[in-house]
Amino acid sequence: DNGFIDDVEGYVLIDWASEVISNDMLDDHGHGTHLSGIIAAQRNGVGITGIQPNAKILPLKVFNRFGKGKQLEAALAIRYAVDNGAHIINCSWGYSKKTKVLEDAIIYAQDHDVIVVAAVGNRGTDDVLYPASFEGVIGVGSVDEDMNKEWYSNYGRHVDFSAFGSQVYSSLPSNRYGPMTGTSQSAAIISGILSSIKAYQPSLTSQELYSLMQQSSSSPVVKGADKGHGMPLALGLLAEFDIEAETFDLVDKKTGKDDKDEQILSRVLNAPNPVKGTSTTVFFTAKKENLTIIVEVYKMDGTQILEASSQSVKGNNSINLDLTDMMNGVYPYTVRIEESGFSEVEKGLCVILR
Repeated sequence: DNGFIDDVEGYVLIDWASEVISNDMLDDHGHGTHLSGIIAAQRNGVGITGIQPNAKILPLKVFNRFGKGKQLEAALAIRYAVDNGAHIINCSWGYSKKTKVLEDAIIYAQDHDVIVVAAVGNRGTDDVLYPASFEGVIGVGSVDEDMNKEWYSNYGRHVDFSAFGSQVYSSLPSNRYGPMTGTSQSAAIISGILSSIKAYQPSLTSQELYSLMQQSSSSPVVKGADKGHGMPLALGLLAEFDIEAETFDLVDKKTGKDDKDEQILSRVLNAPNPVKGTSTTVFFTAKKENLTIIVEVYKMDGTQILEASSQSVKGNNSINLDLTDMMNGVYPYTVRIEESGFSEVEKGLCVILR
């Protein structure tokens, strides 16, 4: 019981101040259905498949059939989503004026470690929109197939990442499908990618997820004014966190013998990266359990400055590194097996930018 009557499929908060609210989630505009399909359309052989088909959508309606709505209702919807367990809030909408009621709702979400993704706008200018321009919100612009900024995509300091936005094919009301264009679609793509990673590694914080996106983008260190960090390399990023990665077969099905020549360690990366705090976590996949895994961090001159270890489990592993005493810079690291009969080393690169 959350105080909202019959909200089993979401809630309508249009004209909340006038007490005109309901649980009728009919999409009379089409925008929300299109974005939901991009993120989470089911893999059923019909229409399209979303980026994270297993994601659960909590639909909250704050805009009327003309796409108009008030910031008060938008802020209430954000708080409702947080209170009802949302991990990611996709805001493919924006306002040109900032209000404290909306900003406070964003801060409320961030205080509960909920990720907020927002479209930066379709005016082709450096105009700021909210919530995309609020601190900590992931602002998303649009790029074309050549990774150039789309003509309609807003630009500026509020753009964190970019994704395809033109003629994106997805679901529409009344069991239809079709294309739509805009930074709204780009934001939904980023939300879908984040949802995929979060589903695989629920313990990742908002900062760690942002760092993973940054690390996999075309411009991981420099944030440009037109495209932010660029477009995350989705295939590479999701491969690092493939939901199937936990399933391994160490026995050759033909001979019944262990394949000792097979690579044991894979998918090595650390997050957050770049590191702005005092720690980072090295993630990797192991195909064998009870192996001693050692992470060694070096200066660029080859001097070892840090070491941490743990026993592996079959599947996904992590080792936390305390970087409190380390200065800003670039630090190579290795992840290696310390076990008789195994000799394997994987490498990574950690960047500290405080």
